[in-house]
Amino acid sequence: MTGGHWIGPDGWPCDYPPGLIDALAALPGANSVGADDLDNLARLIEVVAALGKNEEQPSSRPATATASDKELVQLHSLCMKLANHIETMHEPAISALAAEGGDHRLLMDTLLLTAECTRHAYGATDAPESLSGRPPKVAAAEVTKTAAHVFEKITERSATFTTDPVTSIVSGVWPDFLGKVFAALYINASVASQVKARKSEN
Repeated sequence: MTGGHWIGPDGWPCDYPPGLIDALAALPGANSVGADDLDNLARLIEVVAALGKNEEQPSSRPATATASDKELVQLHSLCMKLANHIETMHEPAISALAAEGGDHRLLMDTLLLTAECTRHAYGATDAPESLSGRPPKVAAAEVTKTAAHVFEKITERSATFTTDPVTSIVSGVWPDFLGKVFAALYINASVASQVKARKSEN
């Protein structure tokens, strides 16, 4: 959702969610930071989140050989199904498609070529037979690191937190800020887990 795909309070596209700049502006010391600087910091966090979410997409994650071959089989089936549908289309639909710039022959050739490629790719993925562990929350981890630096820059204090000895609940200005950042960017991750993981890395 980067590059002006967020919608601001005025209904116009913007470069980051409004909740993100609100979270920054609410930090202690934010009133001494220029509006342009806050804007740039919000953009930075949003870009890091977008890049992290891209790394979490299926196209960027590994899969087993069985799962990969299954995807190739499904792609072959869908390509052939769509190619067969195009072949049975009548003139009025083809003409209407052409009037909008669509080339049904080119599309069919591309589909048939792709189907042929999937046949050759089947069984040749070199993927592992098994995988362990859950996919990493790349966006959450990267946003946590960046948000911590931003937090420390604005507040001029360390990104620290306290942990209740009975409930293990974390609290403090830093985790509260990170929670607002996650909410603004629609990152579904545990704030407690992320701040603890960052602390263990430092």
